[in-house]
Order: sequence, then C-alpha cells, then structure tokens
Amino acid sequence: KIVSEQSGADDASVRALVQLGQAVRKLSEPGLTEVVSTRALISAARLTRAGIPLRRAAYSAVAATLTDDPELIRALDELIDAYLS
Repeated sequence: KIVSEQSGADDASVRALVQLGQAVRKLSEPGLTEVVSTRALISAARLTRAGIPLRRAAYSAVAATLTDDPELIRALDELIDAYLS
C-alpha cells in the first residue's frame, strides 16, 4: 500500500516489486548485508511510472544499490527475472 501511494505506479508493477522485495529479504547470501528498503521499492515504482521498463527500474533501484559483488548482482538479477518477467 505504501509503495503504491508514494509512487503512483500501477497495481501490477507495485505488486511485482513488493513480491521481489520480499524474495530479496529472504535471500541469505554471504556478502548481502542489506535488505531491500521500502524506499528502494518506491524508487523502482516511480521509475516505472516515468516510463522505465520494470525490470530495468528494479535493477537500478534494487540490485545496483545493494551490492557491487558480481556474483550477488547475478543472483539478484535472477530474482528480478523470476519475479518481473
């Protein structure tokens, strides 16, 4: 609800991003010291509302902000593909 209200994005995009966020929060990868914040999900939803494709918005606002480790980014990218494709 917060992501939807703060971003103004469509319900389907918000729902997919929230599910992605929940999946990332459950991910237990060494080296992933932070979880996806609600603020990051709002940012991704706003990017989507501005015309950025959902997958790219999620990568920019979620995966790219959590780590710079190539293996972790690959794992996050796989989650993004699974939840947003």
